Amino acid sequence: MTLDIPNTMVDSMLRTAKIEGPYQLRPIRRGRNNQVAELISTTDRFVLKRYFQSKDDTRDRMKSEIAFYRFAEQNKLMQVPRLLAADEAGQSVLLSYAAGQPVEKKDVSPALVSQAIDFFVVLNRHRDRGNRLPDASERCNSIHNYVTLVDTRLMHLATEASDADVRRFLTTDLIPLWQKICDFTVCSAGDRYEETLSKDNSCISPSDFGFHNAVLDANGRLTFLDFEYAGWDDPARAVCDFFCHVAVPVAKSHKENVTDSIRNIFSDPAWFSRRVDILMPISQVKWCCHILNEFLPVGLERRKFSGHADNTCDYQTQFRLAQAKFTDLARSLSNTLAA
Repeated sequence: MTLDIPNTMVDSMLRTAKIEGPYQLRPIRRGRNNQVAELISTTDRFVLKRYFQSKDDTRDRMKSEIAFYRFAEQNKLMQVPRLLAADEAGQSVLLSYAAGQPVEKKDVSPALVSQAIDFFVVLNRHRDRGNRLPDASERCNSIHNYVTLVDTRLMHLATEASDADVRRFLTTDLIPLWQKICDFTVCSAGDRYEETLSKDNSCISPSDFGFHNAVLDANGRLTFLDFEYAGWDDPARAVCDFFCHVAVPVAKSHKENVTDSIRNIFSDPAWFSRRVDILMPISQVKWCCHILNEFLPVGLERRKFSGHADNTCDYQTQFRLAQAKFTDLARSLSNTLAA
């Protein structure tokens, strides 16, 4: 992996962070969006992150992540790295190093789930100070809003995906199931389908929240990473995403504990719990779309920028993941949608 990070930009951020002496950069192959490197100085280690930019993705992910880190520092949240310096022109940040190893499926335990819950609860304990935080990426203020978001993603993939087998899978399998889910959602939500979520029932969301964006240290403590999509959002969507990510899946047996631990943060806890149930299949379809983003032109751009070469086997793996997720979803909903 070749890092496209100018030395002058690195030197400038090191001066801002008051870090002196020689250094070396070592690529970190984490994620598919950005260039990430470990910066090793004579006294310590740091992380340098350079954000992907594209005319097809105009979200200011650096700005969102900086806002989140500043909010975390203001409120003394210890479960995240510290922001040390930023270079807006170079779309890069320098962060403290989070010691630990990536979390694997075998590591997920009730104790780790409790740490994740605690992080979310502590984060939202300070919601009254979060007025400067932006909306989360693709914020959903209503159930109808979430349905529209996923519908748009599906239609875009069905017409723009580079692989004919992927387009066929979408039109013959996933989209027909999605249409049934949409009908069921309208019935389940009733007259609250288009209701706008109030501020006291909204949350500060890490967004893309899950163990795939965390490292586990030798003492069993988690540090959470990557907040470029963070901001104000529907807490039910955050909970659904926590369970739906495929990289480090969380068993549905934890769902009741997670929901019960979070619900009383909000002024309408019963509606929060109900929204989790309504949004879960919608979120599962959205994650099928995320998996298949590899087949869109902007997905290939991100892979190349982050140092992941075009790999046919990897594309096949992504396609199989999406098919498996569809099969699980169709099976779990077969009785519900047939009723």
